[in-house]
Amino acid sequence: MVIGTRSIRAIVALATALLCIGLAAAPVGAQAQVTSGEFGPLDVPALEVGGHATMVRTADGRTKIDAHVEGLEPGRTYPAHVHNLPCGTSRGGGHYQDTAGAGTTPPNELWPSDDPRDPLAKITANDAGVARGNGTAEWTARAEAQSVVIHQWDDAAVRIACADLV
Repeated sequence: MVIGTRSIRAIVALATALLCIGLAAAPVGAQAQVTSGEFGPLDVPALEVGGHATMVRTADGRTKIDAHVEGLEPGRTYPAHVHNLPCGTSRGGGHYQDTAGAGTTPPNELWPSDDPRDPLAKITANDAGVARGNGTAEWTARAEAQSVVIHQWDDAAVRIACADLV
């Protein structure tokens, strides 16, 4: 029996849908919980920033974050962090911390980094203005981990972009 390209695509689409249904229906703690959102501009509305962020709370008690950001200034390095409010509330609020007051960097916070060996490395835009980063924490983020914020390279008070994790 020969399987055509359309059949393979249909099988992949069905398998993906079943996986998504299984993840959405699973009780928290039984399987991974996935939240994600699209980046949009914050303090610099004229900036055409896009991309997406995904957070996975794993069944084994860890949290992973992945960020893909487009429209950044090529060659610049940007701080990026999980924040404790949605983008539309106080520009994402403050940094999400596993234990409040126990430190403002990893391992108490979750930062996407483009260097897998250095969770503090931040993300750097390539020649096309695209930056990618990920990070892992050895704890499960609570519900108040609601967004990922990209900060200005030279002024952390300026928030370039935000993605709600829903």
